[in-house]
Amino acid sequence: MDRAKQKDDRQGLEGPPKSNSYLPRHPHDDEVVSSRDGARQILVPKYDEGNIDVQRLDEVRRLLKEEDVESHREALRLLGGDGLLSFQRWEGVHNSESHNLSNPFRHQVNGLIKRLLSNNTLPEGATYCEMGTGMGVDLTYAADRVPGDVIGIDSSQSAIERVKARCSWELEEDAKKDRVKLVVANYIDWLKERDEQGESLDMIYMYSALHYYSPLVLRDEIFPLMARVLTPQSPLKEPGILAFSMKTARSASARADYQLRLTGGKYNPSVDLNDRMFRIYPKNQRAILDLVEPSFEQVHSHLARRRGYDVTGKTEYFFEYYGRPRV
Repeated sequence: MDRAKQKDDRQGLEGPPKSNSYLPRHPHDDEVVSSRDGARQILVPKYDEGNIDVQRLDEVRRLLKEEDVESHREALRLLGGDGLLSFQRWEGVHNSESHNLSNPFRHQVNGLIKRLLSNNTLPEGATYCEMGTGMGVDLTYAADRVPGDVIGIDSSQSAIERVKARCSWELEEDAKKDRVKLVVANYIDWLKERDEQGESLDMIYMYSALHYYSPLVLRDEIFPLMARVLTPQSPLKEPGILAFSMKTARSASARADYQLRLTGGKYNPSVDLNDRMFRIYPKNQRAILDLVEPSFEQVHSHLARRRGYDVTGKTEYFFEYYGRPRV
């Protein structure tokens, strides 16, 4: 192992690097150019920290230090919603013209879905599902390439309407109309229902959508549920693929002037000062793998950089991963 790699492994993602030259690049990595003016246009004002209920935050911090899933769920409920289950919060996000969803960089196809579908050929009749479709950019890309059913799920009705408006001309094509389905749902409840009915999926894709849950909820509830749904009923069929990206603590939007830290540790649980939603910012790749490895075996992972993606207009760092359920 060369010295540069040893240094990278020791440092992890715990702070802004002096140089990004050692980050791996890939032909499908997102190439985004952001001007200073463009960056300023997508900055949004922060909420006044003085309006935050200190007593409630103290209780949230106490609960997050507990080592059981229900305490973590209660902490998220006290913050006003369980991450992506917080329907009203997401309606506000998607209906706000000042929010960074209007950022032009959000209208570009993410490198992860390009890489995923170029390296993994799904069979005829496969079922692909994107959780947290947002604006539908990646979903429409997948619909052109998946030879089977394509399901897009979001907890926000406004988000689904945006997807319909974006790709109505495509979804009206006879070849896609019957196999592309858009669903407004709590995706965890939707997965549980599918699991109970014994209906498996061939691929689950999530871009920057999992960090709205606490580490314990991810490790002990969400990843095991996904693994079950991606495990086919027939032993002759290959298990499906989970692909996701998660922001890391090196991202510009993870800075303390954008996030109110709740506790320390390797996951940096925080409340976003813009949209008031819970997030985690894992310090390094190992921290994320500790959550997913009990349920999945890695096929590929890497770090990706994107400039202009979020409210800061600066560089965000994503850990991108795909793997299959452990047998």
